[in-house]
Amino acid sequence: MSIEDEKAIFRRFLEQKDTWKPLIGTEFEDILTTYICNRGQAARLHADRLAQEFFPSIALNRESILAKAEFEGYIPRLPTPFRQRVTVKNNSSNLVSLAEKQAFVSDAGVQMVIDQAAAIPVKESVTVEMSQLWRETKEFRTTGEIFEEFILGGKESDGRFSINSFDVYVGGELWENSEMFRNGDKTSKFYITFYRISDELAIRFGNGNSGMLPPKDTDIMVDIWKTLGDQAAILPGVQLKPIGIVTDISGEEASIEITTAKNIEEGRALEDIESIRKGVQSHEQMGDLAAKDEDYEFLIKKNFPDLIYLKCWGEQQMQDKYGPNLTYINRLFYSFLIDNKDKTTEQANADIASQAKEIDRVVDDLIKPLNIKPQHVPMTSSTFRIDIQGRIDRAAGTIEEVEEKIREALLDTYGQYKFRVLSIDSSDIYDFLISLGYFKDFMSPKKRIMKPFFKVNLTGTRLKADFYSDYIYLPEDGVTFGDDAGGEQLDYVSEIPRV
Repeated sequence: MSIEDEKAIFRRFLEQKDTWKPLIGTEFEDILTTYICNRGQAARLHADRLAQEFFPSIALNRESILAKAEFEGYIPRLPTPFRQRVTVKNNSSNLVSLAEKQAFVSDAGVQMVIDQAAAIPVKESVTVEMSQLWRETKEFRTTGEIFEEFILGGKESDGRFSINSFDVYVGGELWENSEMFRNGDKTSKFYITFYRISDELAIRFGNGNSGMLPPKDTDIMVDIWKTLGDQAAILPGVQLKPIGIVTDISGEEASIEITTAKNIEEGRALEDIESIRKGVQSHEQMGDLAAKDEDYEFLIKKNFPDLIYLKCWGEQQMQDKYGPNLTYINRLFYSFLIDNKDKTTEQANADIASQAKEIDRVVDDLIKPLNIKPQHVPMTSSTFRIDIQGRIDRAAGTIEEVEEKIREALLDTYGQYKFRVLSIDSSDIYDFLISLGYFKDFMSPKKRIMKPFFKVNLTGTRLKADFYSDYIYLPEDGVTFGDDAGGEQLDYVSEIPRV
C-alpha cells in the first residue's frame, strides 16, 4: 500500500469526526497524515525485519543463527590447532623420554604439545610432531536436577573461541558424548554437547530415563584442550622451552634443545557464521531423516521409563519373518520386559498385559494422525545353563567362595532382567570367566600355548535369538560346577596336566 492510499484512508477517518473536518485539505492535515503513514510503514518494516530473524536462511544477527543452532543441536566445527615438526636434541648423558602431551612454549608465549611420546638417545636428535594446544580443567558439582547443564565456556577475552576438545569425568569415571538422549536409557553414562547463543560450549546430562542422572553432589571434572586456531604460527628455527622440568631416565634434569622445523598444518578458527547458517539447515533435514527408525522406541521409553527392554518394528520385518499378511499393514509391533522377579507367573503375566494395555492407549493417542496402530508381541523366553569344571589358584580363596563369586558374576551379567542376550556362545562365556581371574593358566606342552585349568559346557533349548521378541537368559539355578562329570566341583591346581 502506497503513502497516498494510506492518506486517503486517514482522510476518510477524519471526515467521520466533526471536530476534525475543518482540517481536511489544509497543510496541517497533509503534514499529519504524512507523518503518521511514514511511522506506520516504518513499524511494518521493523516487524518484517524482526520476523526475518526467525528463519536461519535469511537471519542477519549472529545471535539468531546461534539460537537456531542451539535449538537444533548443531555443534559448529571447533577450532583446530596449528601443527609443526620440531627437532629435539638430547645433550644429556642418559636417554630422555618425552611423554605424550608434554608442553613447551616459545618466547612469544605460544604453547605447543607433543602429539606422541618420543625417546631421544644420548647425543642424538629426533624429529617429532607438535600441536598448538594448552590444557585447562573445569570443576562442577551436580545439584541432582534433571537435564542439568554446565557451561564450559570457550570464548576468550578477545572474542575468539578456543576449545578444541574435552573429556568429561563424572565422579572420576569417564563418560561418553552422545548425539541425542533418545540413544540411551537410565543406565547410559553419557552427556550431550550443545553450543549456546552466547558463543559458549556446554554439556547437558540426562533425566534418569533417557541418559543416567548423576546423583546430587557428584563432582564433575572437565579436561579441556584449547587452541589459538588460525591465529597461531611459529616460524622454522625458533627455540622452544619445556614447561616444567624434563628428566632423563636417571631422574636428573635433562639438557635438551627443541627447534621448530617444517609446518605440517595451519590452524583453523571456529566455523564462521555463514557456514553455521548452512550447517543448521542441512543438520535439521538430515537429523529428521536419521531419527525415524528410533522415534517410536524413544516415544515409548519417554512415557514408560521403567521398561527394562524395548524393541519396535514394523510390517516389513514381520513379512520378512512370517510372510505376507494383511494384518501387518499400518502396525507398530513392540516387545518389552518389566521387572517381575519376585512375582508368580500369573502375577507377572497380568502385569505385562496391564502394561501393554497402557502402552497401547498412550501410543495410540500420540501416533493416531499417522494412521498406525500399536500391537504388543509377548516376549518368548528361553533359558540356558552353564556347567563349569576346572582348577583354581589357591590364592583365589576357598572353593565355595570362588564358586559363589563366579555364580554371582554370571547371573549379574546374563541373568533375567539384566539385559537382552541375543546369542550365547561358549567362547563368550570362556572369555568372561578368564576375565574374572580365578583360573590359573598353564603352558600346553604340545601346542605351546597358554591354556586355563577349566572347561565350559552350555546347554539350552535355544542359544540364539531369532527375532526381536526372543529373550534368552540364565536362571538363578543355571550355574553348576561339575554336574556333567558326576558332580565333581572345582578343585585347586596341584600339578601341570599333560595335554
